[in-house]
Amino acid sequence: MLERRAAEMPKLLVLDDEPLAVEMLETFLKLNGYEAVAVLCGADALLMA
Repeated sequence: MLERRAAEMPKLLVLDDEPLAVEMLETFLKLNGYEAVAVLCGADALLMA
């Protein structure tokens, strides 16, 4: 992966009702340099967006 500055990386919202899936995807994204925020329900996602 190309190295990018933090300001160039998009912020991603991870939403799913399966906690393990959310945790795995959030970890993968963060390890690859993305800023990721994870939530488990739609109401929380709307508050974060």
